[in-house]
Amino acid sequence: MRSNDPVIIKRQSRRASHDVVSGGAWKVAFADFTLALMSLFLVLWLLAVTQEKDRKVVAESLRNYSVFDKSHNPFDLANSPYPIDLEGEPAVVERIAAQLLTSGDRKAGIALNSQVPKGDREPGKGLGPKLDSVLDGQFESPQSLALLAKVVKAMARQLTASDNLDVEVVPQGLRISIQDDNERQMFARGSVKMNPFFEDLLMALAPVFQHVKNGLVLSGHTDAVPYQGQQYSNWELSGGRALLARRVLEAGGMPKDRVLQVSAMSDRTLSDKDHPEASANRRIEILLLTKQAQAALLAIFDRSQPGNAVTQASDAAEANAPVTR
Repeated sequence: MRSNDPVIIKRQSRRASHDVVSGGAWKVAFADFTLALMSLFLVLWLLAVTQEKDRKVVAESLRNYSVFDKSHNPFDLANSPYPIDLEGEPAVVERIAAQLLTSGDRKAGIALNSQVPKGDREPGKGLGPKLDSVLDGQFESPQSLALLAKVVKAMARQLTASDNLDVEVVPQGLRISIQDDNERQMFARGSVKMNPFFEDLLMALAPVFQHVKNGLVLSGHTDAVPYQGQQYSNWELSGGRALLARRVLEAGGMPKDRVLQVSAMSDRTLSDKDHPEASANRRIEILLLTKQAQAALLAIFDRSQPGNAVTQASDAAEANAPVTR
């Protein structure tokens, strides 16, 4: 049955449309525009106050950032020791030497200041060529090695790398360990590509090895996380990283003949055995050898040396060979 109720059509004037409550879509668009404008100003500011090296650090951090590694903020410029060009500042080595001298640690200051070119030294300070012998030469005694360790630690503090560099006097000499932490990764995971911050750190250490005549051994170490690959493992990974560290040190001025051995250690000598997957296990170690330790290492491989391990094993095998009639 049809309904006889009238149909009412309500028409609204266009002039009154502005009184109707509108949606919030314009607010979202305006917020996007404001964010894009702020991002543009931020990029322009970064281009103005940073150098190309620092921009590479930011780009590398963005590429390697992972929430699973609990990495640092990828926009944090702390990965570079020089986030802003400090024009007119003295060299890192000279600053550390001056601080050590003024703090009363004269021996360490003299040792480090001997790296500064003769013409750059302030006259009247008593740091003449005769004092270069404090740093130049072979370090043998635990006291001299401890002095060298103090110099390296001072450099690490100036480069904001104290958490990434550990120095220890051992019976074989001086061990310098450069390692990852939760904020800085020396290499991209599963890669031999080095972070620019650690490149700067190795380049800063390289001039020290120009004066220190001790032979050294470079070793690469990984954590216990297995490498996901059939033809490539943590052995190849640790070896490749150690070889890259050697090339960076040589590019920084370290003489090539300082290196006696480059070895891959994989995860065989963990730094944090209670946490095999910890970032501290991923490291590069530089072992400065005393003369005795250097001779012992070379004797293992030098067949011309009487009584070396290889010759002894060969003689023993020949003596135990079956005799034929």
